[in-house]
Amino acid sequence: MLTCPPTLYIRRPSPTTIEYTVSTRPPLARPLRILLILTHIIRVVLALAILLLLYTYYLTLLPPPSILSSLTIPPSILLRLQALSTLLSPLLLISISIALLLFLTLRPHTSESLLILRHLGLQISSSPKTYLSTTKTRFIPSQKIQDIYINEVFSNFEVRYVLVVVVEGEGELVVVFERLLPGRAVLERVWRGGRRGLFGGEERGGANGDANGGVNGGVGAKEILS
Repeated sequence: MLTCPPTLYIRRPSPTTIEYTVSTRPPLARPLRILLILTHIIRVVLALAILLLLYTYYLTLLPPPSILSSLTIPPSILLRLQALSTLLSPLLLISISIALLLFLTLRPHTSESLLILRHLGLQISSSPKTYLSTTKTRFIPSQKIQDIYINEVFSNFEVRYVLVVVVEGEGELVVVFERLLPGRAVLERVWRGGRRGLFGGEERGGANGDANGGVNGGVGAKEILS
């Protein structure tokens, strides 16, 4: 319920700008909003419990630091946490705690977008994997874009289609929607729109293979005008 299959959203902020976003985040209806809030609360509570457990183990070795001297833990909770911390070796306790804390920072949704700015270039964005990092973006000016097309690659022993950008002076292709890898039907729609936005309808390259309609990419498409 927290995620959905990768879905294409199209947004047009201005007549010369179009944004294609592929996301696993479902529409934010009221039940989903409530569920997300509860999920965040559970994440915070679990993170505080893990930190409290580590702090309790720290107190068995050293006196409390001056900055936390005013922190008082009820004796009943303190005894239970101390008993729990002694069940594992120090190395295992710290390793498991760090792994759980990192797991709690993972984002449930993934979003990748391609912003086309007519005659200016394109911007590729990818949402961070955790709440501790920021969105990864890259802008490629139109003067450096030599081509944009759909290519076939092998991924997990199967053939997948990827949308790639050929950048002047770079030996490697720039892959769009690299993490979600949407289906061919979605990629063809983005490819056509990107080509029109960048080159004004001029064809440069194309899809690697037959680009006829009726291809089932397995990814939904929604168009949002704004």
